[in-house]
Amino acid sequence: MNILLTTCNASYIHKNLALRWLYVMRPPEVLVTIKEFTINDEIQRMLSIMDESWDVIAFSVYIWNGEIIRQLIEILSARDKKPLIVVGGPEVTYTAERWLEIGADIVIRGEGEEAFWQAIKGNTTFDGVCTKNHFSSNVAIMDLMKLEKAESPYFLNFDLPAIEKQYLYVESSRGCAYECTYCLSSIEKGLRTFSESYMNELIDTIEKSAVRQVKFLDRTFNLFPDRALKIAKSLNSIKRELIVQFECEVTSLSKSLEDYFALEADKERFRFEIGVQSFYPPTLQAVKRYQNNEQVKRIIQRWSDAGLTVHADLIAGLPYEGLVQFKNSFIQLFRIRPQEIQVGILKCLPGTLLSAQAQAMKIDFQKTAPYTVKRTPWLSAVEMADIHALALCMDKTYNLPRAKTCWHLLDALGYDVASLMADCGKKIAQLDHPYQLKDVMDSVVDTATSCLSLRVVSAAIMTDIARLSKVTPQRWFEFDLNDEVRQKIYHQASLQYNIPYDVFRRKGWMHYAIQNNALCVQCWLYTPQYHGNYGYYTCEGERL
Repeated sequence: MNILLTTCNASYIHKNLALRWLYVMRPPEVLVTIKEFTINDEIQRMLSIMDESWDVIAFSVYIWNGEIIRQLIEILSARDKKPLIVVGGPEVTYTAERWLEIGADIVIRGEGEEAFWQAIKGNTTFDGVCTKNHFSSNVAIMDLMKLEKAESPYFLNFDLPAIEKQYLYVESSRGCAYECTYCLSSIEKGLRTFSESYMNELIDTIEKSAVRQVKFLDRTFNLFPDRALKIAKSLNSIKRELIVQFECEVTSLSKSLEDYFALEADKERFRFEIGVQSFYPPTLQAVKRYQNNEQVKRIIQRWSDAGLTVHADLIAGLPYEGLVQFKNSFIQLFRIRPQEIQVGILKCLPGTLLSAQAQAMKIDFQKTAPYTVKRTPWLSAVEMADIHALALCMDKTYNLPRAKTCWHLLDALGYDVASLMADCGKKIAQLDHPYQLKDVMDSVVDTATSCLSLRVVSAAIMTDIARLSKVTPQRWFEFDLNDEVRQKIYHQASLQYNIPYDVFRRKGWMHYAIQNNALCVQCWLYTPQYHGNYGYYTCEGERL
């Protein structure tokens, strides 16, 4: 039997771990191939791979690729020699009937490492297996001990050539201990962990590999503090360049983990995703998210101040949170300055409690993937459009970051920065594609100069540009400073860094900057000898 395991990933750097688990659990008598595409690939290119040589084509389906896979299944189903079509993944687990109607022969609900192969063998009454003649009311749950005995899915031979360029997705646990009503993970009961010996062996392999970015898929990495600390310390001890991302629920974060990451860990090694979602108590209560807001803010700020990368999420469209309450949540998070803030729009995912409650709550959402909320009794469609624009502005100007100093300056001076960023996002959305970085920054300047002078706005923007540049940056704005002041600044910078004055005079780069809400002058060196370490700011500035 010739079997194709396939999916459409968000981009080339992503790999699908679920397919690899199926691959390593394969029976010896079958021939299995994994072929991954991206959501940007042309359907005809995918179909050219899915020729008549395959007996079985199995798709891993998520909200971001569901529509593409639906089209593929409809085309494959119309062929004279139709392969056996199997689908699995989060998007089909609670919409099995729909996928059987589309053309799938088998739908796997839940964890498919065992259920999939049972179905291929003809055992269609196995837990999690659905066909037109039999519907499993149970969602398949896998025994992790069986997975540990299989070949590792993380370093398969066909993955090795590109392993440096792609994320390595890792599981140290499955399930979730929380019951947030908007999340599919809340439906799973109980939390299961891979053994300590298994994780130790995996980390040893990671150390010897060429992997550069590891992302843990655990819903809450820190739930078992001692175990989490051992894993973190093992990863921290790896003596080469490596970035590791964890998802943490910081209300339950132990003091030992908090202190370790803030005080001991390599600050360039770890990246954290923290789901804040909202700071509005009635909303948190409505979605069964029991969160200590003050602790969440304190830890995000502490880790951010310590130099750790924190990616914090907000969700717009949750019950009882109107525009005023959402903007208040946004500003609270904005002011503690995590490196990245993702503003997401609520999705009413099939199978979740919130999806079941949506009609009674009069929440209007898309009935097909990605199930995005369009309006609620607390947020109008117009207000939701404003939040979409704010989210676009965050992604294009803050998270990269390109105008972080500018937005924080506006907030510090008392302006409604959330509304200003929404206005900026609308300008970016109207740009002709493909637009350039300069076009995005012109949208920032156009928005910010409604409140501040061009000189101040340009100083704020060039503060971020200079700090992030690896080579001498382009000076986007006029910079006028007389020679006497320039020479004085070069002299002060040379004294501060003990670098010859002549080096600054010949190689130094200057522009206006913002420091402590004051207008000043910055001076940088971008040379092979001194690159990246020498940024000098004048002490005296114009208080804004």
